[in-house]
Amino acid sequence: GGVLTGPFAARFLERRGHPGAPLQLAMLGAVMASLWLVALPFQENPVIGLVCVAGASFSVTLPLALITSSMQLVTPNEMRGVVNGLYVVTANVIGLALGPTLVALSTDYVFADPTAVAKSLGLVSLFVGPFAVGLLAIGVRPYIDRTRELAGEVATVR
Repeated sequence: GGVLTGPFAARFLERRGHPGAPLQLAMLGAVMASLWLVALPFQENPVIGLVCVAGASFSVTLPLALITSSMQLVTPNEMRGVVNGLYVVTANVIGLALGPTLVALSTDYVFADPTAVAKSLGLVSLFVGPFAVGLLAIGVRPYIDRTRELAGEVATVR
């Protein structure tokens, strides 16, 4: 749901004068995913726990299409393949290698309890979420500048 919602919401906000909407929505997704995952281990009611999982699932996927399309938009044509390749490798190394490893290490060494996976997800999200938001925040201004530059180039060519 987040993958499909993100681009529509970003275009809606851009049309209303928010040029950094894709990255700002990605930041919102990171914040919301962290909040849902931090709240998860504290839920005693399984239905509310599932609501947390659903909220996290939506929020985690919200930035995916936004980041990919934004990256393609601001990258020169001749560099798109290289940049896309770097993005895929980096995202996979960090997301698929480091993420589960941090959760497993937290489960084994911080909580020392094999049933504390939800607590470990919450703990890792508590630290990784703000880091992700910070990295995205660094990119908002350059993204806005580059999209304005490209819009100026398009207006000049016409």
